[in-house]
Amino acid sequence: MPVEDGFEWIFNNEHDVVPSGHFAIGDGTYSELTKDHIIVHLDDLKDMKRPSADQSRGYGCCGFWDSLGPNLVCACGAEIGYELSDCSAPRMAHFSKADVIIEGNEHDAAGQSAK
Repeated sequence: MPVEDGFEWIFNNEHDVVPSGHFAIGDGTYSELTKDHIIVHLDDLKDMKRPSADQSRGYGCCGFWDSLGPNLVCACGAEIGYELSDCSAPRMAHFSKADVIIEGNEHDAAGQSAK
């Protein structure tokens, strides 16, 4: 479901940017890379894989970094998103709208969910 009205972007290190069960559309406040991307809580990632231990995929000292290309892979094998989970960054995953469909779900009172 979308974040509530009045949602405030907070980008502190090791801080979850959006609450679990919600998504927000990035406004570019954090980085140009997140502008117009669908941003979700890391605990809400389902059926995602990580690429191999290739350091060029954005590994930080203790988590993932999103500046060097997609580092989330769909179960089908497509590289579709970015995990940001390093200790020196805020915590989120973000996806281009071209790679994610937002659709209604009978279990979601607001009628929208990120899939």
